[in-house]
Formats: sequence, structure tokens, C-alpha cells
Amino acid sequence: LFSKEANYNEVKLQKQFSLFKKLLEDFLVYKAFKNDLPSYHLHLANSLLELNLKKGVRYNAYKSIEYSENIGDIERHLILSKSYSILYYHNKTTIREKRKYLNYLFQSRYHQKIYDTLSGLKYHVESYSLNLIFGTPLYENFEVDLNELLNRQLGEHIIIFELLSLSVEILRNPSQASYTTLKNRFFECHVDLTSEKGTILRFLLCGLTFTNYSANQLVEFFTLYKFGVEHDLFVENNTMDQFIFNNIVNVGCKMKEIEWVEQFVDNHIQYLGDDEKQLKSIKTLFTCHIEFAKGNFTKVFEDIKTIEHLDFTYTLQRYALGFKAAYELEEVDYIHEKSTSFLAFLRVKENIDEMGEALKNRYEHFCKFLVKLISLPYQCDYTLQELRSELDSIKSEMAEYKWLDEKMLLIE
Repeated sequence: LFSKEANYNEVKLQKQFSLFKKLLEDFLVYKAFKNDLPSYHLHLANSLLELNLKKGVRYNAYKSIEYSENIGDIERHLILSKSYSILYYHNKTTIREKRKYLNYLFQSRYHQKIYDTLSGLKYHVESYSLNLIFGTPLYENFEVDLNELLNRQLGEHIIIFELLSLSVEILRNPSQASYTTLKNRFFECHVDLTSEKGTILRFLLCGLTFTNYSANQLVEFFTLYKFGVEHDLFVENNTMDQFIFNNIVNVGCKMKEIEWVEQFVDNHIQYLGDDEKQLKSIKTLFTCHIEFAKGNFTKVFEDIKTIEHLDFTYTLQRYALGFKAAYELEEVDYIHEKSTSFLAFLRVKENIDEMGEALKNRYEHFCKFLVKLISLPYQCDYTLQELRSELDSIKSEMAEYKWLDEKMLLIE
């Protein structure tokens, strides 16, 4: 950029960096497009057709159809509609082929209506899920006549419609009966589903969370999470939701399935991001979760101090795990000292979404209650019974409620 005679120029350097950034973005888009073989061949066929270069049109349209066999139904429908439309007007297409393509294109509007209804029902269930967790508005003006759909030959789609409808029921009125119905139906027909398995499983887990399940709820959670992991239902686009990852580790540790959890973390940690420093810290954090479950509180207390490069959600976990280890080791001064900085951190934290705000409030309640608990022997402002009443009154808004409840029961 700069010869020995030329002076350093900040503006010139920034322009060069901007050019490199643009080249990188173009390359990433090209790479993603090249890997999407159905779309790649479809667009190539269409471009050749527009340029009147018909030699490769038919070949690439057929390739697009061939590669679309392993993608989702909605995406495949779009590929087939466009590919058949191109082939229909190609001069080497036979009359028999034209009839086949025309029949599909004629039915495509009907198919699209089915897919639109399926997507609408899916988002309808999502609205119930978010309402249960965060109190967001419900979208109840969506109606689907399941009986009418049952009379149509929809193949796999009718199973998805049925499971989504059962998901609406469990999230609208959580109960053991609605949970059991959805769970049994899901496990009866999951082998027949090529799509939406992970979606239905997430709704089933959400319903279980808000169901007063009389049997061992922890066993139910572990069974569902283990099934999802074994069938690779929680990884989408090489990414895994950090809350699902965290729940799997927590539930596995509570079930004392330590070896299984360790293998899960080793095999799936790469799905939580691509920043090496952050991934290293995240793995240390989850290793601390596992060591805590083993009862190695001293190791957790020391290792937790070395963790850096975490986002807001993981930082909340790091503080909470440090507080819990300190409590088990009777490091009262540490809790008093760190609670002050933690509450200050929460006060200044801004620009977070609804989920972040909900977590922020839950961990603030946890921290303040823990300070009260460790201060109980040294004060006379409140009694053990008053602490119990406070804990029970806000248990749905309290992070680490079950652990606090266990500590309270030991004191009581």
C-alpha cells in the first residue's frame, strides 16, 4: 500500500479494509449459494434460459429437482414449481412431460395453501409458547378445520397438523392429560416425519415445563432431551440454542448422568458459536456445572474465577455458579462482596430483549435472597419462616429456586 517514498495514509488504509470486507462478504454469499445445490442449479437454468443459451437449461433444471429430494417440503415445493415451469417451456420437453409438469403447476396453488396453513399453525403454537414463558400477546385469530383436513390425502402433513393442534392444546391449557396425549402421539409417528420433529419436541418440552406432572418430571425431561440429542433434533444450520444446551446439561447433572453429559458437551460445544476464546470459556463454564454436580465445590470455586469472554446470559450463570459454590464452602465474605458487583452489573445492563429482562429479574431475586439466607444467623430483621414465605411467593420468578429450596429445607 505504501512505498518507501509515500507517507502512511489512514484514509487509504480504511478504504482498503472496506474493500477486503466487501470481497469477503461476496465470497461468503457465493459459498453459501454454491453449497445450496437445488437453488444453484435452478438459478443457473433460469439465467441460461434468459440468455437464450438453451443447451444447459434442461440439465440444470433436472439437477435442481434431483438435489431437492433431501430438503424441506416447503422449499422443495418452490424448487419444483420453478423447475417445472422452466422445463414446461423448453423445446425438448415431450408432451407426456408437459402433462406431468402442468398437472403439478395446476395443483401448486392448492399445495401452497396447505403449506401456508401449516406455517400459520406453527406460528400460532409459537405465540402460545412465548405467552407462557414471557407473557407476550397471543395470536388467537387463527383457525384450522382439522376434521376437514383429515378427509384430504395429505400424507405426512396431516400428522404435522395433528401434532401442532395438540401442541396448541397443551400450551393453551397445560395439564398432564394434554401432555401425555401429545407425547404418546409424537412417539407413535415420529418415524414417519421428515420435518418439524424438532419443532414438535420443543413444544412438548415447553408444555411439560408448565404441567403439574404427577410422575417424576425430571425423568420426563431427561427422556425427551436425550431423544432429541440422539436424533440430532436440536441442531439447525450448525447452531444450537444455548438455553436448550444449558437445560440438557442441568437436567443430565440432576439425573446424575455425568458421563453422558460430559460426552454431550464435548460433542456439541462447537454449535454454540465460532469465537474460539468464547467457546473455551463456555466449555469451562459447563465443566464447572458438571464438577458442581460431582460435589467438587472447591474446583468450581477456583475455576469459575478464570472465565472471561462471556455474553450476558452466560455471565449470569457464571455468577450464580460462583455463589452456589461459595455457599457450599461457607465463603460468606465472597458472596457479600460479589453480590454488590453483580447487582451493580444488572442495574447498568441495558438494551436487552424480553428474554434478557426476564432472566435479569430472576437472577436479581436469586442474589438478594441468597444474601438474606447467609445473613440469617447474624440479624433479627426477619425470621426463617418469613424467608420461606418470601421464597414460595416468588418461586416462579426466582432463578435457582430448587437449589435454594433444598438449602432452606436443610436449615428448617
